[in-house]
Amino acid sequence: MAEKFIVAKVGDVQNGQKKRVKAGNLFIMLAMVEDKYYAVQDACSHNKASLSAGYLHGHRIECGWHGAQFDLRTGEVKVLPAAKSLNIFQVEIDGENIIIVL
Repeated sequence: MAEKFIVAKVGDVQNGQKKRVKAGNLFIMLAMVEDKYYAVQDACSHNKASLSAGYLHGHRIECGWHGAQFDLRTGEVKVLPAAKSLNIFQVEIDGENIIIVL
């Protein structure tokens, strides 16, 4: 059964911003792009750098260490050196709460 975790409040992350949050034992990067929230694993699949410390370019997150880029919507690798896609997570809004479903 899926577990749900409140990770932030609506307004904590604005359009074009990102934030590192924790859901259970996982660190997740929460981002808002075009009024929609996205959640992906916070560790780059190439060398485990924190993606929340990287650079947000629209629907892409760029790792600050080696420049790998991923699509926030699918987790798909868009720019090497990463070769493995990111895990993505469902985001729900309940009132003022932002919830990640694991």
